[in-house]
Amino acid sequence: MSRFNYVLNFSPDTWTPSMDSKAGESCLGEIRNFPFAPSMKIDRLGAVCDFSYTSYSRGRDAKSSQADNQDFHLVDSRPFPKTKVRYVQRKFQKETAQAYHQKQQQQEKAEMLLRQGKKNAKMRQSGAQQYQYSRHRFVSRMRTLTEWSIEPLSSWVSVAEIPLSSLPKQFLDVSKSTIEDIGWFGTLKSYNKSMDRISPKLPMALRDFGNMEFLQPTTSDDEILRDALLQRERNIDVAITDQILACLVAAAQSKYSWHILVTNVDGKLIFDKQDGSIIDLITVNETSAEPPLPDNVNKNNRPHLLGLEALKSNQNYTQNIQVYGDEGIIKQFEPIPFSEESQDANIESKCYRYRIFSLPPRAGASSSENAQKTVRVAIRTEIDAQIPNAESENSGFIFARALNEYDPKTVKTWNTQLETQKGALLATEIRNNACQLTKWATQALLSSCDILKLGYIVRRTPNDRESHQIISVQSYKTKELSAQMGLKEENAWGIVRALVDLLSEQPEGQYVILRTPVKHVLRVYRIPDEESSELPPEEQGHNKE
Repeated sequence: MSRFNYVLNFSPDTWTPSMDSKAGESCLGEIRNFPFAPSMKIDRLGAVCDFSYTSYSRGRDAKSSQADNQDFHLVDSRPFPKTKVRYVQRKFQKETAQAYHQKQQQQEKAEMLLRQGKKNAKMRQSGAQQYQYSRHRFVSRMRTLTEWSIEPLSSWVSVAEIPLSSLPKQFLDVSKSTIEDIGWFGTLKSYNKSMDRISPKLPMALRDFGNMEFLQPTTSDDEILRDALLQRERNIDVAITDQILACLVAAAQSKYSWHILVTNVDGKLIFDKQDGSIIDLITVNETSAEPPLPDNVNKNNRPHLLGLEALKSNQNYTQNIQVYGDEGIIKQFEPIPFSEESQDANIESKCYRYRIFSLPPRAGASSSENAQKTVRVAIRTEIDAQIPNAESENSGFIFARALNEYDPKTVKTWNTQLETQKGALLATEIRNNACQLTKWATQALLSSCDILKLGYIVRRTPNDRESHQIISVQSYKTKELSAQMGLKEENAWGIVRALVDLLSEQPEGQYVILRTPVKHVLRVYRIPDEESSELPPEEQGHNKE
């Protein structure tokens, strides 16, 4: 084994080793026995690691070779021999500015594809959860639409089943119909023109009239309609309120279940509603593609609470559009005779117009005596206000109702659309609230209100059901708005006359017109006499078909 002896070359006079030849000989004597290849500093050590050519990085986040080239500097300016690179599978191109940018683009594309791959993988992993969530929303939505307003009993006799698709086919020649007034009751007030200046930038707080009594009596509780039926000289065949009649007209657009009670006595029909039924409520987004869900995390956005909120907002809205106080009274009629308890109460300011409509036979009616005779219908209608300085005392009547914003978290809120897209917003609301708007337009037509004042009401805060703001009041001619919604008077009266003809041919007794959930049909049941005095309460959540 080779060994080296350590030799110390020490110079006492300088900092460097001694320049004595004998001292150098003593140090290098042993090394001469080994082969040695001398090298010069000018030889490039880069031959082992050549930076002049590109290399493909295996990793996405690998460090670019361009950064290493920027730190490398040649000391010697003499040309150096080119080294040969072995090409294995790819032909590497020489590094240029164009090649460098191409490489950067490739890396960015690879990163984008990698991110997309991770996103797709995440979607695949959560596919089951997303399916379960979608199915849950579908089941919840179906549960909303499958709640029965009243549960039919086994003792009820089914009289008829009317497909909702057949209702738009009923027509009646309105040119042959006549209208006469029975009387006016209540208070007719002037419209507050300052409401027309309301905008999203200048909203108005919705004043709460919680101390006021708002009446919604059914037909049987209305003394005027009862007396009109008993007067033989009037020869009235049907008694009904505008609220109930509008529900029948809008049946084809309805999604929720509802029912109407009909009493056939002495050849006369009395259409009633049950206390606390959905007819008293104002539905919100009933016909929307995504209606409110009954199990919404936010309880304030559940269908029933939204209906109560919209009802209260509309009651307050009808009083807000009037000139407040006695100075706003245009004409004071006889007091509202609904009940003795209401005489001393603070009753809402509203005008009730009682009218008789004579309806001729509808097109395609049967040849029976009831179907071919003229039917006289007594109706209680409503008027909320009148335009100041109207052309005549029987013109300029206003029917006022308001829509409530359901979900302000949508992309375009009412505040945004009312500034730039009023027409688009109205089209959207006609689609989402087709049933409710059809009812309002029908009520306005029955009372001969020339104008429908449609308000847009929003919450002050998303979770506050008690405090609201009016951000806009839009004025529409009733007939033009009805035409835009596809509501035709010929069809509306045709639907009413078809149901009247059906029930007039039945024996005396009590009947129920039920809009069934899921199935788009109206079912007519006859209630046995021993059960007609007590009807079952409204049911919720019965999935019966």
